[in-house]
Amino acid sequence: MNHRKFHPRRIAFLAVFAVLVGGPASAALPQVLNHQGRIAVQGVNFEGNGQFKFALVNADGTLSYWSNDGSGVAGAEPAAAVTLAVNKGLYAVLLGNPALPNMTAIPPGALEHEDVRLRVWFNDGSRGFQQISPDQRLAAVPYAIHAREALAADTFGGLLAGDVTGAQSTTAIADATVT
Repeated sequence: MNHRKFHPRRIAFLAVFAVLVGGPASAALPQVLNHQGRIAVQGVNFEGNGQFKFALVNADGTLSYWSNDGSGVAGAEPAAAVTLAVNKGLYAVLLGNPALPNMTAIPPGALEHEDVRLRVWFNDGSRGFQQISPDQRLAAVPYAIHAREALAADTFGGLLAGDVTGAQSTTAIADATVT
């Protein structure tokens, strides 16, 4: 048998190659929002499977930007629920993950508003759906802030330095850089 041994340089090259080839796809922002919460029913942490409904709404709750099943409008409760396990009152979900039943993807435009809030409804299986209050304001995470700024950038100014030199329109790569 011929066993090829991979040297650290070869592994490093393959890793860099994979990043360069797959860079744009892997660098995309996730289209899901991690949400975690706590549910108590009559002061006792809920335990078991709970039914949840979610919507992204404006500050006064009169406009829906997204809902878990796509049916919610004007801040109203969506029709279909998402079943989540609740352990000692705690639950977690990736909002916008279409792999979950009754969960649609979050369109990019839903998060482009100044004040987006998450509205949640919960059903413990015996009391029907209740809207959790208040709606929770979404806060931007650092990469999202930078991504928004990068989307607004339409030009590059200044000189390049190092292995790539020159003004943008006359960019040159040094011969010794390419091997």
